[in-house]
Amino acid sequence: MKETLSDTRIRTVAIIVLAVALVGWPLLGGSSYYWHIATIALIGVILSLGLNVFLGWAGQANFGAAAFYALGAYATALIEIKVGIHFLLAALVIAPLVAGVVALALSYPLLRLRGHALAVGTLSLAYVFYIVVLSWTGFTGGENGLQAAIPTMFGESIRAGVGAYYVTLAAAALSATACILFTSSRHGRALKALGANEMVASTMGIDILTYKRVAYVLNGVLCGLAGGLLTIENGMIAPAYFDVWQNIVIFLMVIVGGMGSNVGAMIGGAFIMLLPEALASFKEYAIIMYGAVLLLAVRFTPKGLAGLLQLGWTIGTPKTRERRTAAFVEQATREH
Repeated sequence: MKETLSDTRIRTVAIIVLAVALVGWPLLGGSSYYWHIATIALIGVILSLGLNVFLGWAGQANFGAAAFYALGAYATALIEIKVGIHFLLAALVIAPLVAGVVALALSYPLLRLRGHALAVGTLSLAYVFYIVVLSWTGFTGGENGLQAAIPTMFGESIRAGVGAYYVTLAAAALSATACILFTSSRHGRALKALGANEMVASTMGIDILTYKRVAYVLNGVLCGLAGGLLTIENGMIAPAYFDVWQNIVIFLMVIVGGMGSNVGAMIGGAFIMLLPEALASFKEYAIIMYGAVLLLAVRFTPKGLAGLLQLGWTIGTPKTRERRTAAFVEQATREH
């Protein structure tokens, strides 16, 4: 179903207003605490966008996203400490590249698995990464982690300030644009067809394994980018940031936001990252409130927060979804 001209204009205006608000907000002043939590929320946006490509669009289970999150963070810290490369190059280029290359290598054995086996395989991978960074004390600092060099721009530290916020905002904007352009392209439509019905997509000539691999590598690249930005923002990184629970948190970002929706991924990533801060005033009851909010979100917004706001791209009745699935497969078949 095509958007009307009015719908397109409303969405365009909303995007412009949001962009102006995000760029202009720090200029109004305020505490560095608010810039910090805004930066953490944007890191969540990038994490969620990455997993959404593999889980939401390609329909493949992945409980190991934190492995690439850790890889990007430690790569950035080690490059800063041992090589002395500028933090922007380390976090925005080298860390995502390293994570992408590792994801490509791991995709060959992992993507031979399907369904529950793939979920267990990716979770096992994340656990192995966690044990490595916890145990390899001489290289990763072990339980104590690493203290990265203080990033500076124009002679000023940008950690936990406006500088880090703007760097992360630019990275999040580029990540969102890349995901939207990719999923709207010919290859993105093939990926959607794969996620809708793998068997049908295969019989129509779509190279299933190649598209799974592309989605997995993109997942790795974006999670590696998020890890690099975390190192810039926090400075101190430790295994506790990347434990098994973190994989569940990243998975929840996509589920709560709305699977298969780039807008939903952005909303879910920010929401899950900000939720602990919002509930901090409940003190010892915060974890109970956290679980209750997530339970209510999943129970009453089965299509995610994007569905609640009528912004999801894959929302509709079962019949509507069937028609869209058929359209994805038909269009992808013609293009291949």
